[in-house]
Amino acid sequence: MNIALADCNSFFVSCERVFRPELRYRPVVVLSSNDGCIVARSKEAKKLGIPMGAPYFKYKDILQKHGVIVASSNFPLYADLSSRVMEVLAEASPLIQIYSIDEAFFTLDRLEEADALRKKVLRWTGIPVSIGIAATKTLAKVASHLAKEGEEGVCKIEKHEEEKILSKLPVEEIWGVGRNTSKHLRALGISSALDFRRMDETLCRREFGVMGLRMMLELRGEIAFPLDEDPEPQKGISSSRSFGKEVTCWEDMSEAIAMHVAKSAEKLREQGSETNFLQVYLLTNRFHPEKAQFSRVGSAYLPVPTDFTPRLIEKAREIAKPLFFENVPYKKCGVFFGNLTQKSHSQADLFICQARKEKEEKLMELLDLVRVKDKQALYFLSEGVKGKQDWRMKRNHVSPLYTTSWDELLHIQI
Repeated sequence: MNIALADCNSFFVSCERVFRPELRYRPVVVLSSNDGCIVARSKEAKKLGIPMGAPYFKYKDILQKHGVIVASSNFPLYADLSSRVMEVLAEASPLIQIYSIDEAFFTLDRLEEADALRKKVLRWTGIPVSIGIAATKTLAKVASHLAKEGEEGVCKIEKHEEEKILSKLPVEEIWGVGRNTSKHLRALGISSALDFRRMDETLCRREFGVMGLRMMLELRGEIAFPLDEDPEPQKGISSSRSFGKEVTCWEDMSEAIAMHVAKSAEKLREQGSETNFLQVYLLTNRFHPEKAQFSRVGSAYLPVPTDFTPRLIEKAREIAKPLFFENVPYKKCGVFFGNLTQKSHSQADLFICQARKEKEEKLMELLDLVRVKDKQALYFLSEGVKGKQDWRMKRNHVSPLYTTSWDELLHIQI
């Protein structure tokens, strides 16, 4: 059985187009948090020479000149449409591994099946996908790239085609090869994926370690990164975001920290983990060289691991309070949870009432259940009143929450 990779085409842009069909065939870009940089481009925008990661303010005039549609990141919408795409893919294969918000590996053999699946995803979700099939994940990644370049949207790399295709692929474009690794490979005279595939195993292991050896074996068609439908839980969880405007008072900073803790705690419970280590950090704006720049970090351990959001918020604010100075313009804050342990393996504490712990667990279960249906329905007051948080990130071009908020459902007039 071969491995297939489904990759959503210009995913953020495609999500915007699902509910705004007038954007099809028009140049569209999606911006990062706080409308900072361009993080997604349609084919039409790419043809205009707009680079990935370009600062929005530098290209604003060019975008306006060419009539490019600009959209702010709408992560709740993107996450919801991603889950719908993954559900369709999961129905087609007994084994699937979601790799990112817009990519998934799964088992599939025939091109006809891939083409039918691609059409089904488009029909059921409105999201166009490309599907590449090959013997390994690394080769499937190459096939997916070829599928995007072709008109059919699907590609299968047969065994006898591997070397011909890899001879045309620069080492920089191999899945998992970073900038430093590619420089090292080229210094050794290895410029193509085919050169890497033919590299001596002993030399590869010595120069690039186990991961490098696995990549080389994958290029040879030997599975070194098997499909894993139950990936290991994250060893750390973090949440951070730049402010929409600089924060100078404790009340705003406290609300932002509470929001990040609440988001991280929700992720913590999703993977069935608890934490007993918290870190909080505050940053000023490094783009203001005329002002004093500094970052402050604080951390603390809890006596017992927990996933109870109120307790984590209380501890995080306790850590952050001595780090904060009034009237200092802060641009960003974030939290990090470490020392994660599986909740199923946690030891009971003699000094904590078991009945109280059970109540806390039921409260969090109810909170998460409601928020699955509507993220805005319930939140902690310590996060601030929704709609009145002036510090929240700028999203001047954000589209409605078409699928996750009752108040923003699409209205159709007949």
